[in-house]
Amino acid sequence: MNDYQVQLVEMAKGMYENFKEKAKKDIKSPKDLDIVIDVFDEVIATFTSIGEEKITAKDAIEKYKNAMTKSDPDLKFIFERIIYDFKEMDEGFTVLVKLEELVKSDCLK
Repeated sequence: MNDYQVQLVEMAKGMYENFKEKAKKDIKSPKDLDIVIDVFDEVIATFTSIGEEKITAKDAIEKYKNAMTKSDPDLKFIFERIIYDFKEMDEGFTVLVKLEELVKSDCLK
């Protein structure tokens, strides 16, 4: 994983930390809050696993597609957002590899 990809992972983790804090302020039901916090904690752990190169973004997409089919229908919009973010990360990794190659090629000239 290159430095650009690491930064992308850290940015995504930070975004979900912010989502978690916002949920703590906005969700009044303790039961619902626990469910949402658990989901966000799991997403943050998944981003960490991607950063440690234990799994890929494609693996995460499949994991959360499966989780969405088994989850409460009320959580569907959250899972759709999570899947969207992992798809963006997967595409972003491709772009960032090319960016690193471009930077290195310009530096070597």
